[in-house]
Amino acid sequence: MKKDRSIFVAFAISFVLALFIFSLKTACPQSIPVSQTKSPIKIGWVGPLTGVMAQGGAASIRGSKLAFKEANWEVAGRKVELIIEDDALSPGITVTKVKKLLFDDKINLLIGPWMGASGLAIRDLIDANKLITVTNMCSLATLTQDKFTPYFFRPSFNDSGQAAPFDGWLTHHLGYRNITCISPDTAYGRSCVLGFKNAFEKLGGKVIQEIYPPQGSTMDYAPYLAKVDMSKTDLLFSWLTGSDALRFVKQYSEYGYKKIPLNGSNMIGETYLPEEGDAAVGIYGILHYSQALKTPGNQKFLKDYANEYGGDLTKQVCSFDVHGYEAAKLIVSGLQAVKGKAEDSGALIKALEKVQFESPRGPHKLDEHHNVVYLNYLFRVERVGDKYQNTVLKAFGPIYQGWFDAGYQPPEVPVPGGK
Repeated sequence: MKKDRSIFVAFAISFVLALFIFSLKTACPQSIPVSQTKSPIKIGWVGPLTGVMAQGGAASIRGSKLAFKEANWEVAGRKVELIIEDDALSPGITVTKVKKLLFDDKINLLIGPWMGASGLAIRDLIDANKLITVTNMCSLATLTQDKFTPYFFRPSFNDSGQAAPFDGWLTHHLGYRNITCISPDTAYGRSCVLGFKNAFEKLGGKVIQEIYPPQGSTMDYAPYLAKVDMSKTDLLFSWLTGSDALRFVKQYSEYGYKKIPLNGSNMIGETYLPEEGDAAVGIYGILHYSQALKTPGNQKFLKDYANEYGGDLTKQVCSFDVHGYEAAKLIVSGLQAVKGKAEDSGALIKALEKVQFESPRGPHKLDEHHNVVYLNYLFRVERVGDKYQNTVLKAFGPIYQGWFDAGYQPPEVPVPGGK
């Protein structure tokens, strides 16, 4: 009997102690690290990783990852996740991939798309679902003009309303009067020619020919070069890019057309110069970035890039890498301003609109329609030692969208960091 009582007492004491310990745990729960209690910020990326612009898409991703690494892939205790989708530069695929990112992956923000037509294709989708989209290219002017939505931000450039009119304006000021334009047969390509022509012909010049080869499928440019009226053309201006640019620049030289000056922009980006080689030497370009810029922002960017990706890829850094970096930098800066509250689209939009930072290409800010305001540069391809580079000759700006129609004359300014 005593033994039974002892067992009962021991059991009762154990039960009471167990209840006591449980009550302590309930009243004073163990602290959990903040990073484990907050959901990640999911950022989608959509653009070309196959096809004619595969190199550009990969470069853009490297730039974006560099900006996220600067923030340690975290904002206000929330980890940043980047979910990447290839759209092969097809608007139809872009729509499918954005729907997947939005409805299946539940992203908070989107980087992309690349093509102007893809931007138009998803415009209503991002607007209806309040999906803040920061493009790394997508330069079709209408997206920050008559098709403006507060959920679309463009830290790259606007083609026909900003960059292409400057191409025409500066080409005229350099003394050229009769121009042949060759551009990809896409919305972007035709928009660039339209902006160039609008400015150039209002100043008294003449676009005597417009040539539009198919994008991505033109292996031989001889039939298109044969159309160029060499007796009347002062200069050939091109907006070809990607692997098309590589083929065109080489064939332009091989087929003996170098007697006519050639001007371009992304066509001679540093990504392509190692392959284009001597065929590119002497070509002039008009663009908002050159690896040769000596700005503090560019020097830091190239140093960080080399540390992350190595010297070989750093030699190929061009505007594609920079646009990817700027898109992610803008997102990180906006998220930091709202303390990581990615779900509050209204507050985040206001924060993004106020962001200013030092980009590798110079001071970076947005206008009231979310389009970048930047400096533009005239440069020439030169061989320096064993390296080809775009040597910066002049700088102009600031360049706003709609500047030409408003009667603005971009002043020449000192090249940031010096020549």
